[in-house]
Amino acid sequence: MGCSIKSLSRNPFFYQILSIIFAITKGLVSIKLLVLMGNVEYVVVTQIAVFAAMLYQVSIFSFDGPFVKSAINSLNSEIYSFGLNIVTYVSILFFLTIGLLVPEFYMFRMWGSEIGIIYVYFFMLYSTVYILSCRNLIYFQSQGDLISYAKYQLLQYSGQLLSIIIGFVYNSLELVLVMMIMFELLLLLIGVKYSRQIFYIRSVVKPLCWLRENFEMALALILSVLAIWLINNNGRLIIPHLGNLEQLTVYGVSMSIALLGGVFINPFCAILFPVLAKNDKVISKKNKTFIGLFVVSVITFLSTLFILFFSSELQLIISKAELFPGYIFYSLSACTFILLGNSRVYSLFFITNNSVRKSSGMYLLNASLTFFLCIALFQYFSVLAIPLSMLIGVVLSQIFYFNEIKYIYYENPYSRIRHSGSILNLFVIAALFSPLLFDNASFIFKLIVFIGVVFIYFTLILNVYHFRKLSEDFQTVFFKR
Repeated sequence: MGCSIKSLSRNPFFYQILSIIFAITKGLVSIKLLVLMGNVEYVVVTQIAVFAAMLYQVSIFSFDGPFVKSAINSLNSEIYSFGLNIVTYVSILFFLTIGLLVPEFYMFRMWGSEIGIIYVYFFMLYSTVYILSCRNLIYFQSQGDLISYAKYQLLQYSGQLLSIIIGFVYNSLELVLVMMIMFELLLLLIGVKYSRQIFYIRSVVKPLCWLRENFEMALALILSVLAIWLINNNGRLIIPHLGNLEQLTVYGVSMSIALLGGVFINPFCAILFPVLAKNDKVISKKNKTFIGLFVVSVITFLSTLFILFFSSELQLIISKAELFPGYIFYSLSACTFILLGNSRVYSLFFITNNSVRKSSGMYLLNASLTFFLCIALFQYFSVLAIPLSMLIGVVLSQIFYFNEIKYIYYENPYSRIRHSGSILNLFVIAALFSPLLFDNASFIFKLIVFIGVVFIYFTLILNVYHFRKLSEDFQTVFFKR
């Protein structure tokens, strides 16, 4: 028993699973409390959190990708860290200058004209602290210390949840924001013990040379990151201009619940990236990519399926019945997040094979299609236009790049038959749209159907794939390095 607990404490997946569970719990509790506080409180806090996450990626200009790839195969990581610091500090200065001189620039893009400008300053302060705090996550990832990475995320989620709970108890939006800033600052100071280099730049010439050498990769990555953010959050940009605060609340609550189905994607990709970036000859990069695709697809399907089947119950528990957009919203979202999970894995494969243009091209095409379709369809379908546009965009972008990725599916040692993936995908599509047939069914009926769908799904997996070999290679890739 003691040995098993000790082995679990050294297993990065154990902590990633804890992080995922806590992220889901935090998300559900946060939505419930913020909705109870009011629509304005919900919109202000969630918009600040979402836009701060976007600014973090912009501030490092996606040099985290080249940094991890360089550091994981080199002992000279300090130079790369100094280069990343230069980019981060210049970006923060630029971001703060815009906010101080023209705060309306952020206000209108985040909330329209219905929210006070004072919250722009909360946004700027929180974003600055959040950016510096997340710098520690990059350090842990570059060192391959995925256990510390997951623990740090757990502390972040804990601070965010406690901030909302404290603000809810005292019914104060301002207190929520102040506590978010204070908890993130405390976490940043704790992280200093492990990554002291984040606060200084000891040399300039070599870091600048490294930045210049990796600029093309970073540029492609930042375009990808912005595209991903736009895909997941286009409604937060469009609704303030084409809709109203009520529609933004309906979209925000429903999409936040739907996004929980894809909460596994980012933590798993954080583990997969160093695995793909590391040069070895044990298992080919193509096969490691297929394993990544398989894991992301299975877990994202199961989580999105659960949220889809019980979306009405979840939304009733954590928000209000009138905010439920219908099963079709969650069916479209579930299909989208499974495909977006696949896109993330394809992207890592392209990046580690020095084909970052293909990665950014796929995401930019997806984001452009999604954004313009959403604008065109919003007046006809309201908030339903968001997931519909997302699904059309991701499908068309993957079709466009299908020749670049099809051999990962078709040329691997794990499929029993050539079109294993296609057979499984047809079943997934049918399963994800099946709740439309029993809109008013009881909870017990939906639970029985859910269990049946999961049983059939795993039966198909065992029949179309060499599951034992897939399982053995998975353990070799992630646990026997």
